[in-house]
Amino acid sequence: MKLLLLLFGCIFFVSCGVSDSSPQDSIVPVDSVISEAQLTDCMVDIFMIEAALFKAQNEGRNIHDYSVLYYRQFFNTHGFTRQKIKMSLEYYISKKRMEYIVQDVVFRLTEIDLKTKPVEKSNDTIRQQKNDTNWIEKMMNPGVM
Repeated sequence: MKLLLLLFGCIFFVSCGVSDSSPQDSIVPVDSVISEAQLTDCMVDIFMIEAALFKAQNEGRNIHDYSVLYYRQFFNTHGFTRQKIKMSLEYYISKKRMEYIVQDVVFRLTEIDLKTKPVEKSNDTIRQQKNDTNWIEKMMNPGVM
């Protein structure tokens, strides 16, 4: 749940920086953005990093060194600059695609969360874990449920 709040907070923060006042302001050259799939991968990794940093901070650790290490690895792995990711976020926000990207990110983070939860043999526990994902189904298909 905290991860979800962090996700929406980040999107809100980024979207507040994009102005709709002038169409010229929001024009980002297409060749300077990364694909939706790549941006989704980046956002999933960023939220995983932020979750690890949040946990380390709650355990009383100084997270500065962890932050530098994690983000250096992130940028080396993905091969994108901070500016390219920011421009991509602005581009997809202006094209009204962020909602779909965020849905993919939330879905992938939920899958990761479910894979890391220990599964008990009890049918009640399995039913409860299955019910925990109903909110994402409702979000993705609001008229169906």
